[in-house]
Amino acid sequence: MKRIFSLLLFVSIASSMVFADAYRDALMNYVNRSQDDLNRIPQALGSFLQVAFPGDSAKAVQIMTEYVSTQAAEDLADIYEPAFRKYVSLDDLNELENLYSDPHYQGMMQRSAKVLSEVKQSPEYAQFITYFSTAMRKIALGNKPEPLPVNASISEEYRQLFHTYYVESQIGEAMNGAFKPILGMLEQSLIENGSKNAETMVATVASYISDNMETLYLNIFSKTFTQDDLHLLIEASASPAQKHTMEATMETVSDPFGFSASLLTKMSAWLQVHYPAYVESFNRALEELKRMQ
Repeated sequence: MKRIFSLLLFVSIASSMVFADAYRDALMNYVNRSQDDLNRIPQALGSFLQVAFPGDSAKAVQIMTEYVSTQAAEDLADIYEPAFRKYVSLDDLNELENLYSDPHYQGMMQRSAKVLSEVKQSPEYAQFITYFSTAMRKIALGNKPEPLPVNASISEEYRQLFHTYYVESQIGEAMNGAFKPILGMLEQSLIENGSKNAETMVATVASYISDNMETLYLNIFSKTFTQDDLHLLIEASASPAQKHTMEATMETVSDPFGFSASLLTKMSAWLQVHYPAYVESFNRALEELKRMQ
């Protein structure tokens, strides 16, 4: 009996190990599918890298390019894994692998990633910032701010279709979550400066951002995606696998400063092995970032 129990225990442990490896492999496949996002890490960390590699921008680019091509996917998988195991099953990851293997969908994902990564360089974003700045002044005076206008060339049919995609893909929820730490800092700053209605003002600002962010992305997406594209994106976004993945992603990046600090801490460990001469300045910049949390 003891031998049978020991054998069953061994089989159970071995099966768990195989499943764990299979899950990790599937997660790595998922992360590697977003290679375009990985390649944009140096761009996203632009101001940080200037501080972390003072006076040597060329070397910073070289080092970050090597990091992205050899280690970034593994590190991101480490950061994502706890939330993914909580929300995303192995079957979900396999379903996403099949979906991302579709050349048409893969092309749209690449276009979408490019559009999202370049939002801040777009004229639509510049327009949003102008309206947002004016809105902040009006909110401070207790007045109602003007909403961001929808581009006149966008049809009502396209607008409704995009709204469905925006809701199904949970882009709005993700953006609202990303702004929470910033709004918290704004409220604290208002309180420290003696504001009597800081909570109400921040709630109004949060509402303005939430209401107008969809218009911003509608104006941007309409330049790149057709209605047929949106139909396919809606179909994909409505799948349980995509929704589970979005839940895991939102939990992981809900604290943008914490997420950045986690990735940069892993970069520091990689630098210690490959470029130890740059670790000291890198870690000084990292500690400064952590103090901002």
